[in-house]
Amino acid sequence: MIDVTATTVEAVGLGAAVVGDEGDLVVLRSPAGVVFCLVRWAGESVRPAPVAWPGGHVSAVDQLCVDVPGNAFDREVSFWSALTGWARQASDLPQFEHLVRGAGMPLKLLFQRLDAGVAGMHVDLACSDVEAEVERLVALGAEVVRRVPGDWTTLRDPLGREFCVTGRSPLF
Repeated sequence: MIDVTATTVEAVGLGAAVVGDEGDLVVLRSPAGVVFCLVRWAGESVRPAPVAWPGGHVSAVDQLCVDVPGNAFDREVSFWSALTGWARQASDLPQFEHLVRGAGMPLKLLFQRLDAGVAGMHVDLACSDVEAEVERLVALGAEVVRRVPGDWTTLRDPLGREFCVTGRSPLF
């Protein structure tokens, strides 16, 4: 069971700032400015099953990507590693690093170094067929921003927030 008060104190000690406190829900801002929440957790670890879509492809939200300006990157990754207790692991691409998630945790944390801009987070979906998933999401109102053939496609939702569709397996 997570102790929200103790974890808030720990997060602040690591460089976060409290934005709002409702007792069992505390909103904080990370050192780079990413807003996140702490809530009670009783060890729930069941990951929702991937969704099978008409046409046969499968997808699932599998990762949160923390977008961080380069000058704050190391401090931000170190903050999240210390707060979660998850080890840092380099990626084969220099602009990415991820944390090795704990057993039973449903989502991965990836960190993306930005050339410029403000820190934030976006969702990554894993799927069995990137083109079919992109087509499905475009039909729902998303817009393709860029494609990295063989790896991922970045889209923008109808409100302007970016997210990615990847070719990672959605099956676990």
